[in-house]
Amino acid sequence: MTYRRANRTPRGAVRLFLSAFLVAVPAASAVADEWLSVHNWPVPPSDHRTTIAISQNADGFVAGFYRDVDRRVRIYFALPEESPERLISAGLVVMYRGNEGRGSDIKLPDTLNPKETGFTDGRTVTGSIWHGDGPTAYAGTFRDILNSQTLCARFVTFSGQQDACWDLSGLHNAVEDALQISATVSPEDQAWHELRIAVSIAGMKKCTPSNNSTCIPIFKHCFGDFDQHKDVALFNDCMAVVE
Repeated sequence: MTYRRANRTPRGAVRLFLSAFLVAVPAASAVADEWLSVHNWPVPPSDHRTTIAISQNADGFVAGFYRDVDRRVRIYFALPEESPERLISAGLVVMYRGNEGRGSDIKLPDTLNPKETGFTDGRTVTGSIWHGDGPTAYAGTFRDILNSQTLCARFVTFSGQQDACWDLSGLHNAVEDALQISATVSPEDQAWHELRIAVSIAGMKKCTPSNNSTCIPIFKHCFGDFDQHKDVALFNDCMAVVE
């Protein structure tokens, strides 16, 4: 493998537990963890090769982000190589979160969200974190991590739990190289993305099962005009024909 060094510079109950666990885990090291952009990295469990933004903390725990063959971005964790611990093979395998925003978890198998089903071999675990479309992640867990200074995870092993944290100060450069996205979002871009979501939701609420066949084409036309002109009033006037 070759690498390029990055510059240093129930779900509700799970979320409550994540919040408590983030307070309980040890603070990240005062020395920034180095993030690398590693090329020709083998995607588990296939032989597919990709580029991963990856870091190993002082205790030997590894975290990373990579694109899979389906273009989705996945998060990768690994126990220290010398660790005798092994991750459980089913159920809640790992919980993680940045210090900004919400937390998430990897459950195996995820039968409700098959596209997000992860993989574990006992020492490593992967899970979907972003659909991978567009210039960057504007919302969700991946955006929260990109906005954070620290990432922490709790691994569930056969003998108990293992906690780890990583400093994220060098993450952006490695992510931009590995995933070919912008890791930083301007306030203007973020505001526009949130407005698009709000307008889309408002428009789709007008489309019901009874008028779906006529409403959806109108919505697509009106939303296309909104994307071009960035005019909410124009969108509302366009959707006004929907009964």
